[in-house]
Amino acid sequence: MIEISRRNVLLGALGLSSLAVLGACKTGPSSTSSTGRLIVALGPPDKETNVTWEGLSQATNLQLRHCLEALIAVEAKTGKLVPGLAEKWEQAGDAKTWTVTLRKGVQFHRGYGEFTAADVVENYALTTQDGAVTSDAGRLRSLLGQTPDEVRKNIEVKDDHTVVFHLLKPYVDFPFMMSAKVGTLFMHSGKQLQKDGVAAIRNPTVGPVGTGPWEFVSRAQGQSMLFKKVPNHWRQTPDFDELELRFVPEAATMQAMGLNKEAHMVAVPRALQPRLVESGKKITTAANPSTGVEFTMGGVLYPGLPNYDASVPVVNPKVREAINRAVDRNGIVKAFFSTGGVQLMKNMSYYPTGDYWNSRWDDEFDSKYGYDPGKAKALLAEAGYPNGFDLTVATVSYTALPESASISETIAQNLTAIGLKVKLQTYQSQDVIAMSKAKDPKLRNVLVPWLVSYRPTLQLLQSYTQSGSDGSVTAEPVKEIDDAYKQLAASSDSAQRTALMQRIGDLKFDLYAELPLLWIPGQIVRDPGVVSDYQFPGDIAAVYSHFENARH
Repeated sequence: MIEISRRNVLLGALGLSSLAVLGACKTGPSSTSSTGRLIVALGPPDKETNVTWEGLSQATNLQLRHCLEALIAVEAKTGKLVPGLAEKWEQAGDAKTWTVTLRKGVQFHRGYGEFTAADVVENYALTTQDGAVTSDAGRLRSLLGQTPDEVRKNIEVKDDHTVVFHLLKPYVDFPFMMSAKVGTLFMHSGKQLQKDGVAAIRNPTVGPVGTGPWEFVSRAQGQSMLFKKVPNHWRQTPDFDELELRFVPEAATMQAMGLNKEAHMVAVPRALQPRLVESGKKITTAANPSTGVEFTMGGVLYPGLPNYDASVPVVNPKVREAINRAVDRNGIVKAFFSTGGVQLMKNMSYYPTGDYWNSRWDDEFDSKYGYDPGKAKALLAEAGYPNGFDLTVATVSYTALPESASISETIAQNLTAIGLKVKLQTYQSQDVIAMSKAKDPKLRNVLVPWLVSYRPTLQLLQSYTQSGSDGSVTAEPVKEIDDAYKQLAASSDSAQRTALMQRIGDLKFDLYAELPLLWIPGQIVRDPGVVSDYQFPGDIAAVYSHFENARH
């Protein structure tokens, strides 16, 4: 039996103690706007890296998007895809051949010359090399080739400012793949890669050369990153002379930095925002839902898939329904997200404003997924588990969601209340992704939390709801979902794609394939005396972005 008070859950997850609250230590000299340096305090990334393909998309987007840019940019106010290093892109009608026209005259930092088609080829090729761990390496291999040499052959260079991608299969969401929302395909200088090599880029005093509005200066491992503004940048020249990202693992310390004016923007959990607001700080909320939170149930596989085991309790749809009905979603919102803006997630991979949304999911959500511990207990008994069974709830630390551990612990309490024998276990995000890709039996009967960036439905289905090698996580209760996805991935017909998307969504919803939880908008607290205005879209892998748009 788990015995964790709500107060202890929250304090433990936020890293609070009486010592931290009464006298948070200073992390550096006090800074004011007169220095021209914008200091932003964020939770630490799961991996520190200067190379895009050496970290997951959330980590690379958080750290490198300031100095590197993608072919397609993201508008700060709306989150829409807009021209970036590419001025335009178009497909030939088959969703396999994409012609991209590059912007002329864009210069790399430090005198490394003009951005050209050669840089595109090299960056896309290296993202598929052995050892690449970025979230989208598998997807890119399935589209352009399994090796860097294959990728180079499938990207045709027409001239210095025109490339043609010859995909191996139709992919209507390829513009999203090329965009700054993902974090995988930001453009390193090809000349730096050739001249200095990746080892030099990893050097904390050298770092990557890009074309972004900020130029990389240095990294203090485990502590911070420093950038300087690029004057007369082609896209957006920052107001501030420098940008410093400070990585702060303890939320109480981050709050103190905001109170003491040691940081001008702080990404504290919502529970710590009120005291900052009382001191005159302002909350900036992302334009779009930033982070989807859902749990997968390890072992939800159909007969014939590797590691399928009929004896795993969560294979039974009644057990999955019981787990969903046991979770008090509204209670989680009230406890941890009282500042508002949070929406219930009703079907993982689908958005209420998206083209493939079925209003039936809204209409039936309360009757099928609503909080009902009594019904949950009855379902367990019907499934043959009147006395419960052993279940693990994973806790995974995510920079973009400081409340993640608290959510896992609260769900563990909910499930204990219906008679399950629950154990909490901590995982690293990279480890749990690798285990999920491998369909590792160690994840059977493990509820794993996932943060989902606001991606096109097809990309989310590819990652979470199909058994192919390019899927990261699999929730496959029936073969029909897998078959429909394979048809979907090969189709460029709009009507057929819509029908398949909706069919997959209906199956997922009716069979309780996952534990969908929340859509959460990103929020950051700023000092209005230093940062008068700041806008960010939120619906990117890193959540926090566009610091070049922060205004004095």
